[in-house]
Amino acid sequence: MIVAGVSMFVAAIVLYSYLGASQTNRKKAWARALEANAPSPTRLDEDPAAAARFGLYSGAVWISAIVVFVILSITVGFAWSWLAFVGALLLQMILVAGLVFPTDGSESETGVARS
Repeated sequence: MIVAGVSMFVAAIVLYSYLGASQTNRKKAWARALEANAPSPTRLDEDPAAAARFGLYSGAVWISAIVVFVILSITVGFAWSWLAFVGALLLQMILVAGLVFPTDGSESETGVARS
């Protein structure tokens, strides 16, 4: 056990040393050009305001879920209080769907879709 642990520790040091030494390759011009021309994978990378809204909404959803969980645990019992997290997961998936698939692209400057 000791030999296996020491050998894995040494292998990890060697691997991290290699990654640290090869970091300069990621800073070369051809690597930066590839990174600059790479398509943005998500809307969060392209729209910082949408990313901020998503983070705030997600935080509000999960903080509310924790509060509702505690209140339901005290009032109706621990067995039913877990439904707060099911509801929060549902709201989170709706948030993600709204972010990934915008309705028609007619969002205003504040990010609120016009009807």
